Amino acid sequence: APWLLGEHATRRDIAQMAVMGAGMALFLLGIDRPSATAPNPALGNALAAICAVTWAFTVMGYRWLAGRGLSVAAAAVSGNAAAATLSFVMAQPLAAGRPADWAVVVFLGVCQLGIPYLFLARAVPQVRALEVGLFLLIEPVLNPIWAWLVHGETPGPTTIAGGVLILGATTGRMILDLKQPERASVTA
Repeated sequence: APWLLGEHATRRDIAQMAVMGAGMALFLLGIDRPSATAPNPALGNALAAICAVTWAFTVMGYRWLAGRGLSVAAAAVSGNAAAATLSFVMAQPLAAGRPADWAVVVFLGVCQLGIPYLFLARAVPQVRALEVGLFLLIEPVLNPIWAWLVHGETPGPTTIAGGVLILGATTGRMILDLKQPERASVTA
C-alpha cells in the first residue's frame, strides 16, 4: 500500500501485523487431521495463503479506485460476476442439487458475499487499506469455529492458538485506539 496508495504503516500497525502474522503462521503450519470438508489440510492452507495475497491486492485496488472517484461497488460486482461465471463453467457438468442445497447457496451468496461487499464498498474509500485488510482477517479466524459448530470438526491446538493471537491483536488494537487514537500515517 505505501507504493501504490501512499498509505504508510504506523507503529501500532506494525505491532498488530507482527502478532497477526504469528497467528496466521500457526494457522498455516499447524498439522490438522484430514476431515470430510478438508481432505488435504496442507493444500487448503497453501490455497488460503494465495487467496490472502490476492485479497490484499484486491483491497489495494479498491482503495486506488476510490481515490480516483471510481466506483468500488461496480468493481466488486464485475469481479464477482466474472468469478461466478468462471466457476460455473469449471463446475460443469453441474450435479442436480436438492432445493435445500440451492437455498443454502443463494443464502450464502447474498448474506456471506453480497451484503458484506456492500459494506466493504462503503468503507474502503474512508479506511486505510491496511486497516481493511487487518479487520477482514477476522473472517478466516472464525471459520474453524463455524466448522466446529456446523460439522463437528474440532480445530487443532495450533489453529486455536493462531485464532487467539489474531483476535487478541485485533481486540488489543481496538482498545488502544479507543483509549488513545494514533494519528494515521497517510500521505496523499
